Amino acid sequence: MLVNSPYLLRGDVKQKVPTTGVVLRSSFLLPNGSSYGDQASTTTTTTTSISAALESVQSSPVLGDFQMELAFPQDVLGSTVYASQMVSREKGINFDAVGFEPDAELPACLISSKQLQEAVSNILDNAIKYVRRRRKGPGRPRIPQVKVSITANEPPLGAGCTIWVEDNGPGIPEGERKSVFERGFRSSEVRDEVKGSGLGLSVAKFWLNRMGGRIELLEKGGPSKLQGTTVRIILFRDPER
Repeated sequence: MLVNSPYLLRGDVKQKVPTTGVVLRSSFLLPNGSSYGDQASTTTTTTTSISAALESVQSSPVLGDFQMELAFPQDVLGSTVYASQMVSREKGINFDAVGFEPDAELPACLISSKQLQEAVSNILDNAIKYVRRRRKGPGRPRIPQVKVSITANEPPLGAGCTIWVEDNGPGIPEGERKSVFERGFRSSEVRDEVKGSGLGLSVAKFWLNRMGGRIELLEKGGPSKLQGTTVRIILFRDPER
């Protein structure tokens, strides 16, 4: 849901934020005449063509189908999160979502809604794919668990929202954590076991950086301490501050 309200929080009539001049539009087309958004959403697109499309967009100063505006991230991401929750339950994965209720009081952020949905969807897809892998070593089998939560940024971060995606899977080997956001990278431990292109996290990082946000892989885990992989996304009301 896009937000036309001039207020920082739903129902907050005291803290107004400017909405004029927020929308940015562009019309970048790929060499075949389609927009990046159209090409990226085509399920039959090959890994090679997706990679080429991403390369073309990264080298261009303008982006197709990219529109920045003030919106409530919990509203924008609600359908994406709950769709992932349904898929997880069908696979026997416990999936918790916190903070995405329609009446959640969180700050508005300057984002591109479609690209934020794509970025978070990629991260959730990864969590669902890899959380079912068994951890090495002895111990009882665990119930696969994924948790996604959204909270207001805490100081010293500027106004905005933090999204946590946590799981209790085997985690990412320490020596590979710096490489997971590289285009085409796949861990040697999973490339023959789990299908994938190695593009999901690199695309997510690309879009979030374009929005002035951040994406980080945390070594010590998130608020739920699930002891697997934790991805933190930080969004801002005013990314340039």
